[in-house]
Amino acid sequence: MTVTSPPPATVTERITTAGVPRRRRKATPGRALLYGVLTLGAVISLFPLYWLVVMASNSTSDIYTTRCSRASTSPAR
Repeated sequence: MTVTSPPPATVTERITTAGVPRRRRKATPGRALLYGVLTLGAVISLFPLYWLVVMASNSTSDIYTTRCSRASTSPAR
């Protein structure tokens, strides 16, 4: 009778199934600032794509007309 052993575990399986519980990272002001900066960077990076889609869906005359009511009024004195 031959005994077969299970195939050797891959590196990923050994890391994830090591039996050590994962520690949860503490929320710190530095981490919140990091996530805020990363979120702002993502918004700045994605804004041109948003602008492209919005402008592509408008006609040429719609693009060059002013819709903002503040732009057409005189400034307050």
